[in-house]
Amino acid sequence: MRPNPGGHISASEVVGRDVLIRRLWAALEQQSVVLVAERRIGKTTVVRKMVADAAEGVLPLWMDVEGLRTPLEFAQAVFDHLRRRLPKYRRAAHRVHQFLERYKGTSIGPVTIPAAAAREWKPLLESIFGDLVAVQADEYDRVVLIFDELPLMLQKIVHSASEETAVDLLDTLRACRQTHPTLRMVYTGSVGLHHVVRRLRDAHYVGSPMNDMLLEEVPVLDLRHATRLAALLLEGAGVVTDGLDGVAQAIAGAVDGHPFLIHHLARELARAASVEPAAVEATVRQCLTDGQDRWDMGHFAKRIAHYYTEAEQPIVRAVLDALAASSEPLSVSALLQAVKAVVPIEGDEPTRGVLDLMRRDHYLQTDESGRYDFKLFIVKRWWRLDRGIES
Repeated sequence: MRPNPGGHISASEVVGRDVLIRRLWAALEQQSVVLVAERRIGKTTVVRKMVADAAEGVLPLWMDVEGLRTPLEFAQAVFDHLRRRLPKYRRAAHRVHQFLERYKGTSIGPVTIPAAAAREWKPLLESIFGDLVAVQADEYDRVVLIFDELPLMLQKIVHSASEETAVDLLDTLRACRQTHPTLRMVYTGSVGLHHVVRRLRDAHYVGSPMNDMLLEEVPVLDLRHATRLAALLLEGAGVVTDGLDGVAQAIAGAVDGHPFLIHHLARELARAASVEPAAVEATVRQCLTDGQDRWDMGHFAKRIAHYYTEAEQPIVRAVLDALAASSEPLSVSALLQAVKAVVPIEGDEPTRGVLDLMRRDHYLQTDESGRYDFKLFIVKRWWRLDRGIES
């Protein structure tokens, strides 16, 4: 196995995700799942391995829907994917064909559907899922549709159409899950669905489109599996060292078990003639201050403007600055005081609300005493350097 940061990881090269995948498949026996995690933590790699490891009687179908901008494009993409993957479905999609018969000379896929049909995306989507379940009922106990980057698609639908259209799509997907007991869905994405739903609720949406789904998080690798991944990558890259285990453990600890950063760090170290554990820390410092930002750490600062309102953004930065300056986790009361010292706000509730969002966005975590700190120490290190904060 060679370092491949950001590239496609085959199912056979996935390390340390077996327990998570078994837990996800166990959950999918009963309900659908929302899979959350920090970006580049390996959500897509996990779902691809899920597909590869699916048990007999389960039909998993994975789709990347990031580039879709309307519910009709979504319906077309789902139907096209099913036709390509399932010849039986292509021959027996009776509900969809009946739907299309109303628009003579048109079809889903390469031919553009007329505007009149475009307005009927909801019954079209219901027909697609109904046909899928009916066609596969004699072969599979469950059909699992995995929609990767669904939140990004929803954001594009909001921009291209309206909040109400995005709401309709979420509600339609939920209704289809309830109508077809053998149909499961998995939503994944690098943008939290809670931000999308929050925006929809700002537009007076009061529904709960995912209250039938289980929320599961893809964590960083634990030290054992992170060390094993680092060792495999070092060996695959031909790194020369007398202490492979020590170097691998140093890599795993330096980047908090983050798989993407382990791949990056292993690739950087492979450029040296030989590697010792001390070289790991030197390389980390170099990468954290790299002018090209090859680790894309700047994302943690840039995304604040996209995730949070103008009123919330200074609170987010004040919280991160306070935590970066502290060598210990901070209590809620300490953070409230730190924010009030630099942000002119009334009351404590705005900061409390932001703290909750920052946990969901994987900036922060809390300990058993309810104190806050950065979720990943490597991000804390970068924030200190980027903001010029002394710890």
